[in-house]
Amino acid sequence: MYHTIPNWPLAVVLGACVFLTACGDVSIDVTPSPESYLYVWHFDEDANDDPNFLSVINTDPNSLDYGTLVTTVPTAGARGHAHHTSLVLPMSGFLFANEFNGNTSFIFDTNSASAPTLKGNFQNRGDYNYAHTFSELANGNILAVFQT
Repeated sequence: MYHTIPNWPLAVVLGACVFLTACGDVSIDVTPSPESYLYVWHFDEDANDDPNFLSVINTDPNSLDYGTLVTTVPTAGARGHAHHTSLVLPMSGFLFANEFNGNTSFIFDTNSASAPTLKGNFQNRGDYNYAHTFSELANGNILAVFQT
């Protein structure tokens, strides 16, 4: 009898390709905006002093204020280890950001691009803890990957 060892990495990649193909077209046409901003999720160097915060930076190369800090939006209570955000700003304008050590994720509304607001936060979802990665699906839903 002849036994072979399955090629699991290849099977996983092929399975992911089939899954992603089945999800439909996830390409997004983005209309250039006269306003361009970069959202940076970070924490104070001395993590015990100030809460994590989202910074908004002007990235419009035609602006006289190019490269300047527009505003910051602090979180409530979470300090240190600002971790992951959505990789691409979702069409809904709701940016998800994770503070990994505290097992808390935050939702920022960026529909007012230069003045985002903190809309809420969450921790566990049932038995799932430590949200890590967020991605928008073709239907607009947000997929969250939990570590444990």
